[in-house]
Amino acid sequence: FPKPGISIYKEQTDNDDGEVIDEKKTMKDVLRIMLGFHPRHRELEQMYQSKLKDWQSLYLYCHCLRQSQFKSEALVDLADKTAQECWSELQDDCTEKVAKMEPCSTSQKKAKLDEIALSTQVGLRKEQLEHEWDRIAGGYCSSLSNAILHAYTKQQKCVVDEIIFKPNPNQKLERLTIYFDIASKEKRPTFFLLPCLSAAVTKGADTVVDDGVNALWSQMLSQGYFVSTHLGDKITPPLSQYLLSGILRSDRHFDKSTISTVPFSLRAHFSPAYPMSFYLWGAAGSGKSSFIRRFTGALETTLKKFINPLIHVSGVKQNLNKTMDALRLELELRPNNNDLSIMSIVQGRRMSLKHTQPGLVVLGFEEMAVHGCARDPNQMEICQLLSQRLAGRAAATRESDKGMSGDSSIIPVFTSNYVLVENYGGAALSKLRMFTNLTSIEMKAITGAQSIEFARVYLEHLLQSWLPSLGLKIRYRNLESGNQDTRKVVRRVRMMAFHGKLMIEAMGADSVEPACVVTFDHSESECKISCSGKNRRLICLRVGERGNLFPSHDTGTVDRRSAEASRQLNKHPLLVTSQFSPFLSEFGSILDCWLHRVLSPTVFVSKNRDLTTAVVQTLKTSTDGVSFILNVNASFYKMAKSLYDDQHGTVSSANLRDDILSAQGDDRGLVVVEILCPSID
Repeated sequence: FPKPGISIYKEQTDNDDGEVIDEKKTMKDVLRIMLGFHPRHRELEQMYQSKLKDWQSLYLYCHCLRQSQFKSEALVDLADKTAQECWSELQDDCTEKVAKMEPCSTSQKKAKLDEIALSTQVGLRKEQLEHEWDRIAGGYCSSLSNAILHAYTKQQKCVVDEIIFKPNPNQKLERLTIYFDIASKEKRPTFFLLPCLSAAVTKGADTVVDDGVNALWSQMLSQGYFVSTHLGDKITPPLSQYLLSGILRSDRHFDKSTISTVPFSLRAHFSPAYPMSFYLWGAAGSGKSSFIRRFTGALETTLKKFINPLIHVSGVKQNLNKTMDALRLELELRPNNNDLSIMSIVQGRRMSLKHTQPGLVVLGFEEMAVHGCARDPNQMEICQLLSQRLAGRAAATRESDKGMSGDSSIIPVFTSNYVLVENYGGAALSKLRMFTNLTSIEMKAITGAQSIEFARVYLEHLLQSWLPSLGLKIRYRNLESGNQDTRKVVRRVRMMAFHGKLMIEAMGADSVEPACVVTFDHSESECKISCSGKNRRLICLRVGERGNLFPSHDTGTVDRRSAEASRQLNKHPLLVTSQFSPFLSEFGSILDCWLHRVLSPTVFVSKNRDLTTAVVQTLKTSTDGVSFILNVNASFYKMAKSLYDDQHGTVSSANLRDDILSAQGDDRGLVVVEILCPSID
């Protein structure tokens, strides 16, 4: 049976009444905001996100706790009180508040609610609260349009099942059709609108995809990964098709002429139909593994911003540089999911207890072997094994429908120092739908002009993101000599930007003029940083023997959080007399960057146990807000927990990973870990 619905043509929402303000025009404005047609939609959305979203989310959160835990008087009273405060904030002089852009914070109020909800008297789990908060803040209140839609469906006691947008080259014929689900009146509404709603209905799905791809590259740059023109040209086409298939829910290829007439859902849900996979090969240090790490997080951030705020993208790494016997064991298909096989881990990563819906998994197969029959492992056998296991087959002769080869939510990415031989390994993988669009890319380290361009763009990005309100202009000379190893370029640029930021902050707001010029003059032995303004400043950074930058003298412009630690290290008798003494200034600069989270993690390695103990003890007595885990013997202490650990306590399941997470806490604090390695292994 057809579902009840209503179609609204875009031109029907246009206001023709000039400056006349009446109830009809007001309702049209509300409708245009909800559907993304309002000309000031972006401005109104920014106001909502900055001032009203947190109060609206907390208000609904209070009602949710109030309804589910009515037996707890303490939680009920606090929820009622907090809800009333939220309602007052949303109602009283709302327009004036938004106009003045007054800051508001709800984190403390939510923390008090969570504290009672997690107490033994109530007994809720942390995962339950996180799940509910994500559903509210990432769904009902994720945007102004969703907030209006939620209010409308609640008042009308209806459930929106779907909203379809039908684009048309003739804008007068563009329309939206809203379908209602009358059979589910008592259920809570689960339909959420796209975060990029306004762009989708005014510019089209292809524009949303183009903006999303550009945002993904920018996000990777902010994480210190430079996507070269060569790499971008190879990845952009399949990535664009992948994003488009998730919006249109079709793996068909649409060109510019046909996509403008394809209807699509405005639901905030990403269901990719186009299988995407990559094979990255090239010399060591060309950025293959770094790409996987940065791509996973950047993809999640992009999808949350443009398509679905509730989506999550997880990463799973499987090292292929092992014997075939070991790989067969790790990739073995087992009858239950309570094991450590890669197949079970992938399925578990798609959705955990706190997630509201399944997500994506970037499956990193790292260090693919070279082709050669006499080698163990060899490329052909690995590809055949993966083809069987991903298809749900224990062997080549037995078929199974339990595999994941047709699941486009899994994105396999191979890395290797060796090319994929198409007639052997490539042919074995091509049997699976998952690899039908496998893109092989030769990775090349950025050198010369590209390295300089990366350093320049990354430096500007860091300063403008750390000091966004100053409108800084960056000038540079001899920024970087084109180092083959991108990791060294990233470290050097982050240290330059960090010292430049501290110098500008030390100048004071009155001394920093609008659009002031920050100059970086870099050479092999030093880097000079200057800033124009009323009190023009200049600092000189030396290049240490380990390639790190540190101030040549105390300029008084750098806020050194590690000042006390540096003083104690400089006075320590062992450090003064040892070979470590020439590097104390360089080490102090590294501590500064670590304490400000500019360089993290930071690793200090020495064969001298007394030396490492002196450094750790000095940090313990001279730094605040840092946790310490000491005397971890790598030969005996477990690094990570296993599913086969004894749950009854007869065998200890203590492990370093859980220790670090516990020491970090919810605030993700800094942790110093002292690891003892008594043997070469």
